[in-house]
Amino acid sequence: MSAPMVVNTKDGTCWTRRGSFRNGEALYAPEGVCSCPEFVMATLAELAEHGIAGSADVLPVPVAPEPQAQVHGAHAKVAELIGDAKPATDRLVEQLAESVRDRREHEHPTWEDLFCLNLVSWAGERMGPVLRRLLDAEARIAELESLTPAPIQTCRKCGAGYTYGEPCSTCEFRARMAAETDAITRRIAPVQALRDDEPETGGREEWCTGCNTDHAPGECGYRPEAGDQ
Repeated sequence: MSAPMVVNTKDGTCWTRRGSFRNGEALYAPEGVCSCPEFVMATLAELAEHGIAGSADVLPVPVAPEPQAQVHGAHAKVAELIGDAKPATDRLVEQLAESVRDRREHEHPTWEDLFCLNLVSWAGERMGPVLRRLLDAEARIAELESLTPAPIQTCRKCGAGYTYGEPCSTCEFRARMAAETDAITRRIAPVQALRDDEPETGGREEWCTGCNTDHAPGECGYRPEAGDQ
């Protein structure tokens, strides 16, 4: 019996067969890993130790998106059928949702259900605006998906320009500066507090010609105008 092409383990990982040993034992690597060295691949026995949830003998075929021409053609057909219907308002959508709830929750008789028939008729008459709203929404989504982001974006926080897909360098610089400033403030705060606690020693010291020493003005009693102490 040949080894399966795909193995799903119980932890949710999908493994695909990538090669084999010389004895033919298959080797597996996670599906999302494009290039995987042989020595880190796992054998089927090793995967079984983790618990195998399922396996397949063929690789899954990716589902191709619906051709754009076909989508546009369907939209054009629907737009033609609904004519000049205006988009449904939020209130109309809410009323339709209420009618769906009422039709689901009311007691259905064994005979003709007039309540449901009336609801279906009422909702059907209002499908034109709902379909118009749906077409407009899908057209807007397609328009946004076709846009290519500008290489230089404007930061919503600081207003500076930055490269699309990368963080704003101006915001990062300001954040670093704020952190450095805060760190410096924290370092000098204790020193400033010690200086504020030092007692005042009076006025500025000056050279006294009377006693030939430095001291605060008037400390020795010498009066220059009198020429004595």
